Amino acid sequence: MWRHRSPANFWRHSVRRGVRAAGTALLLCTASLALALQAAAAVQVPTTATFAVGATIAPGCQVASNPAQVTDLRIGRLDFGLHSALQTGNVSVPLSSTANQSLVQCTPGTTMQVTVDAGQNASGLQRRLHNGSGVFLPYALFMTTGGNQPLVPGSPLGLALGASPTALPVMGMVTLPGTGAVAGTYTDTVRVTLSW
Repeated sequence: MWRHRSPANFWRHSVRRGVRAAGTALLLCTASLALALQAAAAVQVPTTATFAVGATIAPGCQVASNPAQVTDLRIGRLDFGLHSALQTGNVSVPLSSTANQSLVQCTPGTTMQVTVDAGQNASGLQRRLHNGSGVFLPYALFMTTGGNQPLVPGSPLGLALGASPTALPVMGMVTLPGTGAVAGTYTDTVRVTLSW
């Protein structure tokens, strides 16, 4: 049978029930927390770990030279030597070393590009030596690696060098005309560009 309660009694009864429910919830929470802490204490936390280590070597080349050289690259000198005015045919010589000659070294597997211009006295793509008086001697340049590859003016040519400092493997060939050659010193200057 339903009993009528005054508002005050109803409120007290509700509060008592709420306190009992809250107490029960608190006990359950406390028990759950205790169980969780016990479970966490039972788990072994690792004391060792790993981390990644790495490095990257960039491919490239560098010019190695005498420490005294600070202003320019000294590639070498191409000297065809002294010849008779009657001598004919082709004369070939390698690039000779000079004082403080610049050497090149690259990371293994890196191909350096060598570009040589036509020089100061060229006729089209034909390089020429000049005696200063309007007389010319034609000559050509080659890269001695890979079977004497022609160094065409303005066209890059690949050159694979190792880690050891190396002089540029360049060779020159001049054509002597024989009769009619004017005595004198014939010269030219070419510009070499290295890229990688």
